[in-house]
Amino acid sequence: MSENKAKITKKDAPKHVKAKAPKVPKEPRRPKKRRGNTVGIVIALALVAALFLGAAMVALHVKDLDTIYPGVSFYGLELGGMTVTQAGDALEEAGYGAGENTVSVKLLMNHSLEIPVKDAVKCAQPIEAAAALFEYGREGNLGQNLVSYLRCRVNGTEIPLSSVQTVDAEYVKNMVSAQVQKANADLMGESLKIGETEITAVKGAKSVILDETAIYTLVMNALESGEYGEKSYTPQQTGKEDVDLKSIFDTVHKEAKDAEYDPENHCAGEHTVGVTFDLDKAQKAWDSAAAGEKITIPLIITEPEITREMLDEKLFADILGESKTSLKGSSKARINNVELACKSINEMVLNPGDEFSYNTALGKRTVEAGYQAAGAYNNGEVVSEVGGGICQVSSSLYYSALLSNLQITNRTCHYFAVAYLPLGLDATVSWGGPEFKFVNNREYPVKIEAYVDGIQCVVRIVGTDTDGSYVVMQTETWVNSDESTGARSYRLVYDAAGNLLSRTKEADSRYHVHKDEEETPTPEPSATPEVSPELSPEPAPEPGVTPEASPEVSPLPSPEVSPQVTETPANSLPASGSDFAA
Repeated sequence: MSENKAKITKKDAPKHVKAKAPKVPKEPRRPKKRRGNTVGIVIALALVAALFLGAAMVALHVKDLDTIYPGVSFYGLELGGMTVTQAGDALEEAGYGAGENTVSVKLLMNHSLEIPVKDAVKCAQPIEAAAALFEYGREGNLGQNLVSYLRCRVNGTEIPLSSVQTVDAEYVKNMVSAQVQKANADLMGESLKIGETEITAVKGAKSVILDETAIYTLVMNALESGEYGEKSYTPQQTGKEDVDLKSIFDTVHKEAKDAEYDPENHCAGEHTVGVTFDLDKAQKAWDSAAAGEKITIPLIITEPEITREMLDEKLFADILGESKTSLKGSSKARINNVELACKSINEMVLNPGDEFSYNTALGKRTVEAGYQAAGAYNNGEVVSEVGGGICQVSSSLYYSALLSNLQITNRTCHYFAVAYLPLGLDATVSWGGPEFKFVNNREYPVKIEAYVDGIQCVVRIVGTDTDGSYVVMQTETWVNSDESTGARSYRLVYDAAGNLLSRTKEADSRYHVHKDEEETPTPEPSATPEVSPELSPEPAPEPGVTPEASPEVSPLPSPEVSPQVTETPANSLPASGSDFAA
């Protein structure tokens, strides 16, 4: 063997790799049971239940609180924990409310704006405001109220003034506008002067104009926040050299306006004097003027045709119709009823177009209302009835309304004749009907005056006599076959000179005969009442006039004898009274 042949050693001999057996996965360990987990869950649930129970108890406590939530403040005061009474006292002591407070703004020169808080703000009283604060946060359910309570307690809550008061923005706007318009004309200084009869202006002078919107906002903020007192305002310089004539025209221009009747207050309203100037002519003069030149603009003044003073003198100045009837022979109970009826209608004002209702004015006649039992007519019989005698007032008012030339809309004559007025000039009433109504169809309001003067019932209608015309009532009377008496009344209207303007049929009436004539005096329809010279002159009827029944309305039988004609002017009617007259 050669010496160079490599020797194979044991180290270099190939190794045989033995196959390894696969590993078998071990079975996972099962977690050991921990008894402590169940205990923890139970404890947690108990804590949650305790929290809910505690919250519920707190919510119920909050519900039963009789004080304002803690942390609530209002008007700069901490009112939390106070009762409504305590909070109301605290607010009153702090000066909360309108009181005599004002919001004022110094404009310029002698012009300032001052607004009384009581006129501009509808403000709750201190106790009312406190009650509203108590309700804060209590509007929801128990849970919601508890959240509101906690929020107030932790963070506090400032309740705004707007929650208990409102500002009249329109009133504030008008006050600001009126004062600013006055001031704006004056604030131009020497560049503009507005007098009673003329305007003088210097061309080229600088001026400042007040900002109406800014002032309005300033005042509104003060009123809404309750920070009353004097407010600071600085007007801006406009930088304009020329006067704005159109702005001046808008400031001074007013249309003349007559005073008008105020139906709510029953008096004359304010009139307006018209003021203006020729804008085109003034503008031409201004444009042609040199810088620094003063021009004069004459004002055109227009007086109204009717001033407040003139209208006041006209209202309720004239007696349009009057009736004075006797209460002689009436019982105390009847006179009491007449007095009550007079009081019910006395001083009653009817505006043009208003309708008067006697039953509405008096109401139901009851003992509780003060009425007593007295003689009255009821279903063709003479009875003692509560309120007996009030028909003397309704009849007197009917007669006065006729003489006042007012429109009668509802009237019924008595079943039997009455002794205190001529036939055809009475008006019966009863609760539930019949009724007496009339309308004020005149241009101006009328007023009823009614009272008892001694043994007289006085009823008159006063108003405004615009043309001097007056009314005379004329009646025809006759006896029918059933012995009842028929009457037909006519309204004769005369002008101030006594000329007959119209003669129209007013109403037909029928009066029955009493079964016992001794109970009631026989009426005297033909008696001519005495004329009151202060009311109207005695008219002279046209010669040869014979009253005729209107052919279109003839509900009564044809008279069996010649009708007797009676003229009844505005007057005082002396007549014997009767306790049996309605």
